[in-house]
Formats: sequence, C-alpha cells, structure tokens
Amino acid sequence: MIATGFDGYIYISCHGIAPAVYPGVMGLDIAKVLPNVEYRVQHYPRERIQIRAIAYEWPFGEVLKVRRYWKERNIPVKIFLPNSRAGLVPNCASMHSFGTQC
Repeated sequence: MIATGFDGYIYISCHGIAPAVYPGVMGLDIAKVLPNVEYRVQHYPRERIQIRAIAYEWPFGEVLKVRRYWKERNIPVKIFLPNSRAGLVPNCASMHSFGTQC
C-alpha cells in the first residue's frame, strides 16, 4: 500500500476475538483472520492502524478480551455500541426510533 502512495489510516473491522464468538458475528475463522491482520501491521505504520469492533451480542467478558488482545500488540481498538440506522438489524433499535441504540 505504501508503494502506491497511500499513507492514510486503515480501520480494520474485527468484531470479537474468541474463537467461539468471531465466526458467529463475521462468519469467518478468527485463526485465519489474525495472520492477515498481523501481516498488515508488519507492513504498514502501526500508528496508522486501528481495530474497530461492534459489541453485538457478545458474551460477558468479550470486550475485555478484545481490548487486552490488541493492547498486547500495541494496536489501538475502538469498540462501538451496536445500532441499526435503518432498522434492519434484528433485536437492535433503530437510530430513527427515538435515537436509541441496542
């Protein structure tokens, strides 16, 4: 990416970290995803990478696991509350209905 002249921020969506949680949210095996993230971290300025996650139907303790995992790797993580801007996500209030979130 650097060779192309790109020097912006990279935001990586990683919605969970536990092998039992990640596939339920993303439909992928976390063991296959993490090496790709690690590759990106090794080949791009770390200070321009941020992990972003939405804690949607996570079990108790998953937020702490996610924060700890990325902190140990010195990669910032931002965890958002879930919301359904258009009301399309089941069990999640729409932003249009009283400005609420899940």
